[in-house]
Amino acid sequence: MGRSPKGAMQTDEDRYTHQHPNNSDDTMEDAGSPTPRHTTSTTADTPMLDATDELFNPETEAEGQRRMILLEEALRRASELLKGISIHAEYPDTVLKSAKIIATRLTTWKELETETTPKPTAQNTATTTNDSKVLEAIAKTMNQMAERLGNIEAREANRQTQANRANAGWIDTTEPTTTYANANANAQSKTSQPTTARKPAHQVTNTTTPTAPKPKTPKTLLNPMSAHHPSRLIIEIKNGPTASDRPKEVAIVKYINEVLQAHDESRHLRVVNVKFNAQNNCIVFTRADQSAGELIAFADAFVDFFAGTRETRIRTDEKWHKVQLNGVPTYNDRTGTIATPQDIEDELRVLNPDYAKMAVHDHPRWMRHRGDLASTSYSSVVLALKTQVDADHLVNRVNAASAGTLDTQNPDAATTQDAASVATSHILKTTTNARSAKQDKTATT
Repeated sequence: MGRSPKGAMQTDEDRYTHQHPNNSDDTMEDAGSPTPRHTTSTTADTPMLDATDELFNPETEAEGQRRMILLEEALRRASELLKGISIHAEYPDTVLKSAKIIATRLTTWKELETETTPKPTAQNTATTTNDSKVLEAIAKTMNQMAERLGNIEAREANRQTQANRANAGWIDTTEPTTTYANANANAQSKTSQPTTARKPAHQVTNTTTPTAPKPKTPKTLLNPMSAHHPSRLIIEIKNGPTASDRPKEVAIVKYINEVLQAHDESRHLRVVNVKFNAQNNCIVFTRADQSAGELIAFADAFVDFFAGTRETRIRTDEKWHKVQLNGVPTYNDRTGTIATPQDIEDELRVLNPDYAKMAVHDHPRWMRHRGDLASTSYSSVVLALKTQVDADHLVNRVNAASAGTLDTQNPDAATTQDAASVATSHILKTTTNARSAKQDKTATT
């Protein structure tokens, strides 16, 4: 405790001289320096003790430890960043270059030979152990990084190869051999892993036989307010009366029931409601268990109560299908007046045997207003058929004939449409020939 610092340094110098007896004749330039500097020149027979002193300099060791800690932290952060990046990501060239430098420096590191490795002193034993653990961790991390980079490069090369083959118009049925880079602490090597052949694509052959679509069953209507319910009777009134010109609905129902009760053949019928639509046409509702077809026979006895002297057309609310017939002469050859619906109906039944057998919902109607028919020689009419089968047969297989000349100015075409719903309507086209009754030619079927 009483010795001076110079004496302490002299003790270190004596220990250093004892460990290296060959350097006993060297002179010290500064006894107070922690690292003695030799003033003698180095010869071939003199060891490079200054390099040894620099290697075991405490300040150099501290700086090396600090750099190792920084390197460990940087590599740890790099490893965490790599874990968060997709394995399919493409790395910039600068990143790949830095990674290869790190891998090269660490994977080519070798322990020093035993005879050249200085024996650790008591003061740096713990430091050497920590350094070895750090280097082992770094080597393990870099090994993982090298494997991951190798996998990425292999996948990218495989994807590019498949893309090139697809662009060339052919696909190979086997997987290409993939080479992975495997770096370790002793040497850098590459190993190739064998690949397995891709299984052939499983082809499925449809062996089921096509089934014919089942015919749709008519839907039973339970609500009398729904369209096409059998209890609904439609009374179309030309220029129908407005709400102020007709009796109240309650009064109309009472009057109709009184008329029905006055006759024995209609006494079982009962009207429960009456409605007028936007066109001022009247809809009469019988009881849900009764049919409007029975009521239509007695409609003439009560229709004048609310329709007055206006022209009316009475029909049941049935689903019907319309066929548009073009090129029909507007004038009757016998009378010289505009043909009435009854005239067109009679003419069609005479000249078309198939049409004569069909169940019609109503007489044909002109598609133009009667005032516009006077200025044209030909126009179109709508045929009302009760079944879709008859409508399709008339459109697709029959050339409907009507009275007139062979010279038809307008192109003849017939279409069919479900009058109940425009949304479900369908259009079918065919050609019709307007033939003259004077030439006594029957319609072809």
